[in-house]
This record gives sequence, structure tokens and C-alpha cells, in this order.
Amino acid sequence: MSGIDTDAVKTAYEDVRDDRSETSWVFLKYKDNKIVCDSVGTGFEEFKSKFTDDERGFGFIRLVTGDEMSKRSKFALITWIGQDVSTLKKAKVSTDKGLVKQIIQLSNRGNPDVTLIAAPGVLANDTIILPL
Repeated sequence: MSGIDTDAVKTAYEDVRDDRSETSWVFLKYKDNKIVCDSVGTGFEEFKSKFTDDERGFGFIRLVTGDEMSKRSKFALITWIGQDVSTLKKAKVSTDKGLVKQIIQLSNRGNPDVTLIAAPGVLANDTIILPL
């Protein structure tokens, strides 16, 4: 099992969860055998660019829903496995996801936990399809 940079991941997670913060996402990736906080940001295009064919990692994003009268934040944890990732590394992601979920905790109501195995064009536009 891999390790995780608990302090950095927790700090980034709390920043995304904070409605007063402009940070809307964090991307975690593997550095050697450790899951680290790779980057945080505000723009969806930059977030989307992290999900490459040769990468595996975890994205956590805040999405704002509702209308002008009632806005609510929803959160999604995305597990990413690029199509060029080796079979052994793909297998490690499923066991390491538990480490990430010890820090990034989602309620089951309205906050999906999504695993994406890369397919051409999966993040080709600004639409993320999440299960209901």
C-alpha cells in the first residue's frame, strides 16, 4: 500500500470545502509510492488538464448548483486511471483509494464518488456526467 501526505491533502481538501475560498478543486497524484497534493485551482479547464492518459490520481471538486435565489455547493471525488497506466499501477489505485477517503469524506447524499477509467474523449468538453 502507498503512503499519503496527510497534512497537505487535508489542507487542500479543507480549502476546497471552504465557501469563502476561491479554490474549487484539488488534484492528488502519485510521486514515487506516495499520494501527494499536485495542485489546486479555480478553473475547470486547468482541472480537466490534469486527467491525462498516462496519469492516475484523485480529483476533488466543488460544483455550485441552484439558481440566483438558492445556490448550494456539491462535491465530487473523482478517481482517475489513464488508459496508458500499467496494470499493476491500476490495481494499486483501488486499494489506495481508501487512504484518500480517510481524509476526503463525502456524505452519500448528493456528493458522488466517481471512478473514471480513461476512454478517448471522456473529458473532451466541459461536461462531467455524474451518477444520480
